[in-house]
Amino acid sequence: MTFSLQNGMSVAGGELVRIPAGGLPPGFRAVNSTFGLHNNVLVDPSLVAHHGRQHPKGIAYPVPAAFRAAAHALTHPEFTVGGFAALALYGLEAFVEGTDTELFADAGDMNQPAGPNAPAISRWRTPHHHLWTVKCGEAPIAIASPALAVVQALMAIRRDAVRWKVLEIPDHEAAFIRAVQLVDAARNQLGIDGVDILRASESRLNKRWITDVLLASSVFADSPKETEMRLLAAQVVAAYGLLLSEQVPVLIDGRHITRFDLAIVELKIGLMYDGAQHWNKERRDKDTAINLAVAGEDWTPLRYSDGSLPDLPETLKPVIENRLAALGRL
Repeated sequence: MTFSLQNGMSVAGGELVRIPAGGLPPGFRAVNSTFGLHNNVLVDPSLVAHHGRQHPKGIAYPVPAAFRAAAHALTHPEFTVGGFAALALYGLEAFVEGTDTELFADAGDMNQPAGPNAPAISRWRTPHHHLWTVKCGEAPIAIASPALAVVQALMAIRRDAVRWKVLEIPDHEAAFIRAVQLVDAARNQLGIDGVDILRASESRLNKRWITDVLLASSVFADSPKETEMRLLAAQVVAAYGLLLSEQVPVLIDGRHITRFDLAIVELKIGLMYDGAQHWNKERRDKDTAINLAVAGEDWTPLRYSDGSLPDLPETLKPVIENRLAALGRL
């Protein structure tokens, strides 16, 4: 996997247009008082409504997070983009839509809440070693480093300024689950190192909390649901003193058949999360063929979807116990 985050990189925003004196032409929407965006780049209305229901203040943003961040940063070049807005500019796909654009001021008494067409602005000096510059077209934008942006996003999660629906997982608060999902995505999608996140969190996040988040995180999770599946399965597997492995390939006669998202290798139990892309007939036929192939190698494949994932503990436990009993270990 190749990652290309670097100081001076180019980011999204080239499609932004300055609003002329006579106003925007038909087919464009104002992002703020300075910039507009063509309607064909806007977020799907159903997703806008969904994100609006999750926003603490009910704000719904039809303009994608990266374009809002670019527009507000170009309008206020004296400020620094941070948090989820910075992660959107860096290219993070998960969690950024529907969140406020956060700008930080080095000085002054600026403290402005976010609005439908306005960023949140807070006084907070960005340390020099965490201050990056990215380019939107040829225009520079001051931005928090990737690791600091993750920390700022985690701070927003902890104060409940950003939330999304998560499963109820024993012994884990919702904010903790969201934090692990965010760190998983930052590591998997952007290649941000957990050690860098820990260093950037110093004096900003509770040390024990962020350490627990990082220990629970993984670079292998391809989706928030996979993170939830891992957190659920880890509790079950640990209770039996077993090892839970990630991204386990299955080869038959040297041919790659599939890769389990999670697996208890010593018991040959494999877990997979099937998202919406698995719902069409062609994919379901392929998944069935995979199940039959791995079953022939004595693997027990367990597939979970959004609806069945909450039942993982109840469905995984008997499979583990049956396997242990067959081995004379129960």
